This record gives sequence, C-alpha cells and structure tokens, in this order.
Amino acid sequence: MSTIAEPLPLPDDAADGLVVFDASDIPDEPPRELFYKHRPHLLRSAGEAWRHRDVMYTLAERDIRVTYKQALLGLGWAVLNPVLMLLIFTLLLGHETSFQTRALNGKVIPYALATYAGLWGWTLFSQSMTGGASALVTNKVMMAKTHFPRECFSISQILEGAFTTVLCTAPLVMLLLVYHYTPKITTLWVPLYFLIEVPFVVGVVLFTSSAMVQARDLLQVIPIISQFGMLATPVVWPFTKMRHVHIPGIPGHHNLQLLYSILNPLAPLIDNIRGSMLVGVGPHWEYLGIAAGSSIVYMVLGYALFKKLEVNFADLT
Repeated sequence: MSTIAEPLPLPDDAADGLVVFDASDIPDEPPRELFYKHRPHLLRSAGEAWRHRDVMYTLAERDIRVTYKQALLGLGWAVLNPVLMLLIFTLLLGHETSFQTRALNGKVIPYALATYAGLWGWTLFSQSMTGGASALVTNKVMMAKTHFPRECFSISQILEGAFTTVLCTAPLVMLLLVYHYTPKITTLWVPLYFLIEVPFVVGVVLFTSSAMVQARDLLQVIPIISQFGMLATPVVWPFTKMRHVHIPGIPGHHNLQLLYSILNPLAPLIDNIRGSMLVGVGPHWEYLGIAAGSSIVYMVLGYALFKKLEVNFADLT
C-alpha cells in the first residue's frame, strides 16, 4: 500500500522553507483505510443545513420551473400520473368487495375516492424519492463549485414533491364533487399525518441519494422499487387486510398491523388520511405513534449514512 511521501534532503542552496518531494512517491489516492472514517456531528450538521434552507428553496424553485417550463400541459403533468394510476386501479380492482372502504354508517365509500386519497398520501414519498435519489448525480457540476451542505440538493427535491402533492389536491376535490361526498370534520387531522411522513421521506431520500453516488445501478432500480412499494403499501387496498394475514407454516391468521407500521410507517399514515377524510374517524394513536417513532429512526439513520459518505461525493460523482 502506498504511504505518504517522505521529504527529500534539501540542497544547500535551497530557499528557506522549501520542501522537495519525489513525485513518484505520492499515492494516486488516499489509503483505503482512511475511506469512510468521517464522523460528523449530526446535530451540528442539521443546524448548518437549516441555516442554508434558502438554498433548498432556490433549488426547488429552479427545478419546478425547469420541469414545467414550455410544457404543453404545464402543471397538469404533475397530476397526470396519479390520475392515470387511479383509472387503472379502478378498472382492475374497483369491483372487488375486499378492497372496499366503509364509512361509520356502513355505507361503501366509492373505490375511486378511497384509492385517490391513498395515492394523494403516497405522492409526497414517490415524487420526493424519484427526484431526490439522483439529486447529487444530476447536480455534480454545481456540487463541485459550491460549499453549502450537500443535503440541500436532496432535500430540495422533497420541497418539489410537496409542491406536487399540493397540486394533486385538485383531482381529489373534483372527485369529492363528482361523488357528492363531503369531507369529514376530522380531515383537519390530515396535516399532522403529512408532518409525520416528512421525517420518513427525508431519511429515505438521503439514504438513496448517497447510495446512488456509490452504485449508479440504483438509477434503474429505484423506479421498480417505487412501484412495488406502492403495491406493498395500503394505497389501493385497506390497511385492515393486515389484520388477517395467513403465514405459511403457521396455523391461523395473524394481525401484522403493528409490525407493518414499524417497517413501513406510510401504511398507518395513509390509512389515517383515508379514515379521517372519508370515514370520519380521528387518529389511530397507537399505530400513528409507532409510525412517528419509525419515521424519526429512518431519518436519523439515513442522515447518518449520508454524512458519513459525503466526503467522497465530489470524487465519485
């Protein structure tokens, strides 16, 4: 393994302070044992990122303008994807009684309305991860010329995802009008659910963006994972299905809602969005508390990995 070059003896007539090295002894890269030894202070790093929040807003605004500028449909592209998915799921699953959601009076909530409420809650995560995973790679030129925290690039994509989520409220309002459905007063709880979702989204985006710098194959894998993740999350099916899960080799049915809330905090959050808006029930505090704790754990772990790997971002991008 290469070692740090030792200075050569100075000639007698050398200028004071001049140190001469043999260029052939200088290693091409740092010793491998020094890689990933970066131990940042997370709270101090988070404070530094917060002081640069204006950079995040600027990056998000730039990306939003670039995305929709000179587009024929303009901002309509933001809602086209969830609307098309809604049409597909309604045609395929709308007639299945096991996928129905019922109000407190036993009345079946229109499948399209219940499904779009789930897609609405999923949009913040999916849009943020799609853009945030490649944020460092696509901004490599700017990253090499700037000195603000690198997480600003990734988190700016979450702001863009939040913007898209707000736009996706329009089709939801239209569906409510079409089905003559009045949102329940418990809809006022919905901002809390999105607030709990944010730490989870931050953690996943920071993890995927830092991992993509190391392995570019993830650029092709992320969209596939996103699609499977949507099917594994109660977006198009009710969360109550997790109460009666049959595990091969274990007799009987089992309630996996608790475990699933830990692994996938989006599950209880989307279920609470649907329940508070359409069914008229308040927060399910047990699962909501688990989702909140799990989201914070995801955020801390994702941020810790991001800061540990960031010393190599400039070289690897």
